[in-house]
Amino acid sequence: LAEVTAGAALACRNAAYITIGTGIGSGLIVDGHILHGDLHSEFGHLNVPRHPDDDYPGFCRYHGDCLEGLACGPSIAARWGQPAHELPADHPAWDLEAWYLAQGILALLAIASPARVIIGGGVSQAVGFHAKVEAHLRDLAHGYFATLQDHHPYVVPPILAQNSGIQGALLLACREATRAGRTLG
Repeated sequence: LAEVTAGAALACRNAAYITIGTGIGSGLIVDGHILHGDLHSEFGHLNVPRHPDDDYPGFCRYHGDCLEGLACGPSIAARWGQPAHELPADHPAWDLEAWYLAQGILALLAIASPARVIIGGGVSQAVGFHAKVEAHLRDLAHGYFATLQDHHPYVVPPILAQNSGIQGALLLACREATRAGRTLG
C-alpha cells in the first residue's frame, strides 16, 4: 500500500510487493484495492518448477521445495552454509535465487497482471538482485506478457526501503479509521 501510495509503484492500480527474509510473503493491489482472501497470502508456499541443476531438498517444513523452501533467507543459509548477507554479489546463490523468484513472479503475472513488482526484505538487498530477477523473468516469459514490454524496469526495490511495511500499516489504519468515521491522532 505504501509503495503504491508514495513509492516504487506510485500511481499503479495493479502492483505486487514481495518480501524475502525468514520467509517469503507478498501483497497485491488489484484495481487500486488490497487483495485479501479468507486468509493471508501464502505466496511463499507456491509450488514452482525446480531449476534443472538444483538438487537441494528445500527448507520448508511443510512442503520442502516450495518457493519459500528454496529461496527464503534460512534456505539460502542452509543451502550455501552462510547467510545471504555474507555472500558476495558474484556468488552463484544470487542467480539461483533470482531464477526462483522469477518463477513466482511469472505466476503472479498470469494471475493478477501487476504493472510493477517490488521486491523488498533483507535478502533482496544484494547488489544487482532486482535486475537479475527481471532478466530471468523476461527470459521465462518468452515475450508473452505485454506488461513486461510496457514497464521497464518491472522488478524494482522499494523506494521506501525497509519502511514500506510500517508505512503501509499506518496508511491502512488511517483508511479503516476514516471508513469508521474516526480520526487517528
